[in-house]
Amino acid sequence: MSKYLPQPFLKKSSAKQSVLVGAPPEFDFLASLDRSVSIKAAIAFGHMTGWNEIDRAIRKSKARDVQLLFGQAFFQTEPDLLDLLLEAQKLSGPPRFRVKLAPFAPTFHPKVWIIKSTSSTEVIVGSANLSFGGFVSNTECSAYYCDPEVAASLNSWFEPLWESALPLTPERCRAYRQQHAKTIHARSRAKAAIQAASDELASMECDWKRNEAIELAKQYFSSEKGKASAKERVDAMNSIRRYLNPPSFNFTESDWLQFLRISEFGSLNRIPRDTAKSLPKIKKAFLYLADDSIPLEMRINDVVNQGGPMHVHRIGRNIATKVLAMLNPKTMPVYNEAVGDTLRSFGYPIDRDTTTGAEYEAFCKQMSSFVKECGQSEMLSIDAFFERYKRRAKN
Repeated sequence: MSKYLPQPFLKKSSAKQSVLVGAPPEFDFLASLDRSVSIKAAIAFGHMTGWNEIDRAIRKSKARDVQLLFGQAFFQTEPDLLDLLLEAQKLSGPPRFRVKLAPFAPTFHPKVWIIKSTSSTEVIVGSANLSFGGFVSNTECSAYYCDPEVAASLNSWFEPLWESALPLTPERCRAYRQQHAKTIHARSRAKAAIQAASDELASMECDWKRNEAIELAKQYFSSEKGKASAKERVDAMNSIRRYLNPPSFNFTESDWLQFLRISEFGSLNRIPRDTAKSLPKIKKAFLYLADDSIPLEMRINDVVNQGGPMHVHRIGRNIATKVLAMLNPKTMPVYNEAVGDTLRSFGYPIDRDTTTGAEYEAFCKQMSSFVKECGQSEMLSIDAFFERYKRRAKN
């Protein structure tokens, strides 16, 4: 049996929060809409941010008929979206838009897509509403099926709901907008109160996660395995220092190839050996990283980012931070994605929406805090705990 890994709901997105499970690797939601001959959707609520993600795919599709059924509960569907779709209904098409509103009671909460093409019917059932959060930034999970029986079953569920729903008319749009407006201030106050309470609880959760991680790290480093692994990291960094020969960085091609074989702090197996052809540029980049008169954020950005004045092809964040950790073992750890993600999961904030250098500075700060709270004195050895924790999480 084929094993399909979770993939982003929108293939163009690199976000990992809203996922689609059960879909073949080649499936693309927007492409499916694009090649459809009919589309049916029953969605608890719709926002303009969600519609903007799919509008083009639907309008340029081969679909003759688009049936959209939205919920009204809690006034989460945006009036602007209903107005836009009301105008779309007036067009002759294709596609021919038909939009309806589910009754207020009982609460309408599904998230279902039935997308028919000339050769098959694909369906998606899950938690994602028609919003940017639903498609991208929220933690959502939706299931994909391409099975005639599943499609027939969902159609038999959809049709009675569609028949009992209210067609979208100018009068209903105006009435919905008027009632929606009455709730705005109350919802804003409630949202502020909920956000404050959520922030307080989130802070408590971070504290719980930190305390748990710290206790696990303390237990690990008091064990014989932990002590041995910590020593391996220190020994590995001594080997790196011997091969790269700071502060002059006067290393040979043979030294460079030996350095690439050191797997601690992140494997370098994917770094081609022909990088040795660029040794003069690499040495120059390492000397630049070692210059403490230059702000750390600038050094990282200039060396790691493509197009940076000191960037060398294949020399990325892992190698650059290995050099920095070698030069500053007490304050600068090696950065790799697995360690960064794990540190975030422990409740230590590291902002991804910033420059590579600023993210590394935040990582250094949070790692220093973690090392101190664990009662460790060696920044390098802490990597051993993260490696063990990552393996345990996978299992």
